[in-house]
Amino acid sequence: MIAIASDHGGYQLKEHIKAYLAAKGTTCEDFGTDSTDSCDYPVFGKAAAQAVASGRCEKGIVICTTGIGISISANKVKGIRCALCGDVLSAEMTRRHNDANMLAIGAGIVGAMTAERIVDTFLSTSFEGGPPRPPGGADDGNRGITSQARRMAGSACRALSSAPSSRELAPPQAVAEGVTSGFFTMFRSPRPLRGDSV
Repeated sequence: MIAIASDHGGYQLKEHIKAYLAAKGTTCEDFGTDSTDSCDYPVFGKAAAQAVASGRCEKGIVICTTGIGISISANKVKGIRCALCGDVLSAEMTRRHNDANMLAIGAGIVGAMTAERIVDTFLSTSFEGGPPRPPGGADDGNRGITSQARRMAGSACRALSSAPSSRELAPPQAVAEGVTSGFFTMFRSPRPLRGDSV
């Protein structure tokens, strides 16, 4: 069962998606709104999110004019990973990499046919496994590279800031080449692969 909800700005697209899924044999539970009369999206986004978080519904779809506000509302519910998607690739990747359990769509941004493809992709794509990747963070395999890159960037900044005057600085091209060659050196340094003995 799929939880579905919208505010007045997403009502028509919600009804379209609901009918589209019903024709394919997918059952939806509608958490409102039930008209184009002006209403507050947090009420409906939260209701759908709570149904997904409790396990009552497997996944959820929430829609407002941009998808932004209702996705924020859904994400306030513990256990919800609601992703705003405006294209098929985003819908695929948020399922594969982030294990998103809710989809937000902007009815004023995405047309009905594109929304159908986004929904199909979101509902049919499986999570690749492992813990959901943290937003903006590197996974365990890249932490060494990330910390080494930070150290190198810090060293480069200190070296540039300690120069007595701009006349004594190397030409910009030489500085760029030095930083670039140092940066790529870290990728050539021998590192044990996962599973190798150290």
